[in-house]
Amino acid sequence: LEQTENGMTAFVGDLENFRAGALASAFDLFLDVAGHGGLRTKNVGADIIQFSNPFGKECDKIEVGKINAMSLASALHTHFGFDSFRVGQEEAIQSLLNRQHTLAIMPTGAGKSLIYQLAALQLDGLTLVISPLIALMKDQVDALNRKGIPATFINSAIPLPEQNQRLTLLAQGKYRLVYVAPERLRNVTFLRSLQNLTLSLLAIDEAHCISEWGHDFRPDYLHIAEARKQLANPPIG
Repeated sequence: LEQTENGMTAFVGDLENFRAGALASAFDLFLDVAGHGGLRTKNVGADIIQFSNPFGKECDKIEVGKINAMSLASALHTHFGFDSFRVGQEEAIQSLLNRQHTLAIMPTGAGKSLIYQLAALQLDGLTLVISPLIALMKDQVDALNRKGIPATFINSAIPLPEQNQRLTLLAQGKYRLVYVAPERLRNVTFLRSLQNLTLSLLAIDEAHCISEWGHDFRPDYLHIAEARKQLANPPIG
C-alpha cells in the first residue's frame, strides 16, 4: 500500500491465486476502499493490472507474475520464518500451483518437503501426503503443528478411537495436510472420509520408495495410480 495526498493506492493481481500474509492484509484494505468507490482498475495487458485512486491519478503498473512471487515470499516468511527460497523450491511450488505434476530431485536437507507444504497452504482444499515411515510422519506433523498449520497423520500405530476422531475431523475439513502410508489408500473408511473434500494435491514424500528396484519398495505404491482416480485425479508432487 502507498498513502498519497490524493488517496490510497493498492496493488493486487491474479486474485484467484492471491494468498495470505502481508499482501492479503493489503488486499482486504483494498476491498474496503474499492467497495466505497475508492479505486478503479484498468487492464493494460494480459498479465498486468493498473489501479488509479479516487481522483483518477494512475498508479504504476505491476506484473501479475511479480505479485505471485511476492505472495509466495510472504507466505514463506509467515508460515516457516524463512526470508528466501533455496534453489529450485520456488519454481517447484509454482509448478504445483499451476496444477502440474512435479518431480523434485534435490539433495538431503535441500527443503523438498517445504515445497508441497507451502503449496498446500496456497491451494484450496486438502493435500494428502504419502509417507513411508511412521516416525517421519510424526516428525513432520509435529513441526507443522508447532507453526500453527493444521495437519495430522493416520496410521496403524494410533489407537482406533483416535483414528476415528481424526477421520471425523478430516471429513469436516479441519486439516490442510494429512499424512498416510500407501497402504491406507486401500482403506475404505479412509477413502470415504475424503469423499466430500476437495483434494488439491497428492504429495509423495521420499518418492524413491516408488521404484520397484529400491530396497524400500512396498507393493502398495503400485496402487497409488488407481487410488488417485478415485480421488478425482489431483496433481502429483
